[in-house]
Amino acid sequence: MLVTLENYTGLQSNSNPPKEFPNEDCSSTDTSKKDHLWLKLVAGTGIDSMLDTAKDPAYWSKACLYNMVKLAREATTLRRVLEPLFHYFDTQNQWSSEKEEAARVLMYLQSLLEDSGDNSYLLLSILVKHLDHKNVSKQPILQINITNTITQLAQNVKQQASVTIIGAISDLIKHLRKCLQNLGSSSSFGNNEYKLNTELQSALEMCILQLSNKVGDVGPILDLMAVVLENISTTTIVARTTIYAVYQTAKLVTSIPNTFPDALFHQLLLVMAHPDHETRIGAHSVFSTVLMPSPFSPQLDHKTKMAQKVPSESFSIQHESFLGAEQINRKHVEGGAVVDVSSRKYRVLPYRVHSFSSALNHGKDELSSFRLSSHQVSLLLSSIWVQAISMDNGPANFEAMAHTFSIALLFTRSKVRLV
Repeated sequence: MLVTLENYTGLQSNSNPPKEFPNEDCSSTDTSKKDHLWLKLVAGTGIDSMLDTAKDPAYWSKACLYNMVKLAREATTLRRVLEPLFHYFDTQNQWSSEKEEAARVLMYLQSLLEDSGDNSYLLLSILVKHLDHKNVSKQPILQINITNTITQLAQNVKQQASVTIIGAISDLIKHLRKCLQNLGSSSSFGNNEYKLNTELQSALEMCILQLSNKVGDVGPILDLMAVVLENISTTTIVARTTIYAVYQTAKLVTSIPNTFPDALFHQLLLVMAHPDHETRIGAHSVFSTVLMPSPFSPQLDHKTKMAQKVPSESFSIQHESFLGAEQINRKHVEGGAVVDVSSRKYRVLPYRVHSFSSALNHGKDELSSFRLSSHQVSLLLSSIWVQAISMDNGPANFEAMAHTFSIALLFTRSKVRLV
């Protein structure tokens, strides 16, 4: 494997490569077209016209990779084929954006998987799991480079609902939670370590965004968020980072659902009764973001803008419009609250009351598709009543409850108008 990859990467640095071997473009489709000639030789045709090329070791390294992929007919076999590749990339620092050798090789393998009709999502899923490898898990720079490579590869896959890709998003959310926990629990971070962790957070969020765009239907991702919250820890820092990771995911993937998913709604009600008061605020933030992602949540940046430009710093709350005034219905309002990780300790950013007057006046136009059932509204109001009598509530908790109550009132008034 070492010889194969060294000769393959040597192909990229050759100043006069054979014309049958142009450098790979970032598009997997273009890569497949450019490799058509040499594929004929591997298949046993066109030998006479390609004898000179066949004498090049780089040519045969590509042929070896081709045959390796052909052996990988299932997930386990593909993982075993990829493990030595990943080991080489790890030890030789081939993941870096400056070299991009790993990206070139993996794009080529991705094109072969697509051409053979295999699920190229498996490649992304195995790559995500590689973030947990012992050679990678303690190296944030390596994790950043691998995550950016996954994001780059995800741009080439077709959009379709896939259990594999949902599993990959689930793993990325776990990594995001760990990253946030590292930011919040370590008081001994130097500036460099802190910067690396914020860059890793940004890379993970961009990867989640790119993969979620390939799923198509947001429903399975919302169900995944419910699963993440199902066994939320009672430990303060773990609970806060979990709800914050789910909140960030909600901002990245939310599109208007026809109905609020029952599983996620149920889990959010439970988290709203969590022992930690800041975790309860986070549950209200997730609820409002999923239910009203664009017009009433100024903390939500439109995901197309995020896809166009990757910020140099973390997508943490303090860097967004979450703290600044926004124009909603031509009125200045300010956003809500959840855990602020960027301050190296956990604190609550205050909720500020939204102006719903315009929405109530024009609710019939704004909410053409009602996404809360009457039963859900009843459960929500009952939950707010229970939360209100908690002894450790602070001003931010009451503001969060008031915000959620306003949303429930908005939906109730809109329903009544149609009766």
